Amino acid sequence: ATTATTATVTTTTTTTATTTTTPANVLCPADGTLLGASHTSPVLSLAAGNGRLCSGSSDGDIHVWNLTHHPPTLLFSLGGHFQHVHCLVVDGDHLYSGSRDKNVRVWDLAQQAPLHVLSGHTATVDSLARAGDRLYSGGRDSTIRVWDLNQSPPVVLHVLSAAGWNNALAASGDFLYSGGNDDVVRVWDTTHNPPVVLYTLTGHTDTIFSLAMTRTLLYSGASGIRVRTWDLEQAPPAAVDTFGNNAHLGHIGSLALGGDHLIITCSEDAVAVWNRTTSPPTFLQKATGHVNLVHAVVVAGDYLYSCSEDHTIREYSLVC
Repeated sequence: ATTATTATVTTTTTTTATTTTTPANVLCPADGTLLGASHTSPVLSLAAGNGRLCSGSSDGDIHVWNLTHHPPTLLFSLGGHFQHVHCLVVDGDHLYSGSRDKNVRVWDLAQQAPLHVLSGHTATVDSLARAGDRLYSGGRDSTIRVWDLNQSPPVVLHVLSAAGWNNALAASGDFLYSGGNDDVVRVWDTTHNPPVVLYTLTGHTDTIFSLAMTRTLLYSGASGIRVRTWDLEQAPPAAVDTFGNNAHLGHIGSLALGGDHLIITCSEDAVAVWNRTTSPPTFLQKATGHVNLVHAVVVAGDYLYSCSEDHTIREYSLVC
């Protein structure tokens, strides 16, 4: 009886270990599927919504893809920016894009046409975020501009002073979060007119390049190879985890959330996939297939998309 019991315990332990460490259960396939008809220059930015994937490149072009096909098929292209497209936000049939040409452009995706050019930044627009009837644009001119989307064309309501390059923005409800090359995350209360900084979150020691959030958690990625997790249910938000240095080869360039996964680009030709339900998050697998630096990632439904300096976009299934 003792021998049988020992055998049962050993078998159970072995099965559990195998299940939790099998990388094949994370991505199918690990090297993804290449999208055809891709860009002719490095692809820098991605956004998804309303059945569309949008990609922006260093030549100023934006491609719009049909997400009902796998891999997605190219629907049409938009031209208007004349330098790098660094950031994109999709909201229904509207697309917002920010560029090195210092402009934010508004597009009607249903009509496949430009709507407005929002000028005012005096340097590259690196980040965009949308919440309610407000659009936020972050620039390398040490400002964040707040746009009223109830107006056509949108008008700037406030110009917020935020030192350095504003590389990353995230917004939800009454709060705006910003990060840049002064190594801090700022929490803005947008109910004030103009918005005011409620908290300054310290702990990173390098430039912050990316932010991603859920209802209760904020993730910030920096060039120090690490990601920090902040508890938004505390005031001020508290850092609960710092992770990533063992799996990332370089600075954290882009973050994306999809179900239980946190997806991270890290100055290499692969993408790191983490299980964010553990504390700290646990590394699962690298998404491979690109042959040069991966710039951005986005999750749409059960699929992960990545874009690269190699001019391509790849699709990975998160459900095997």
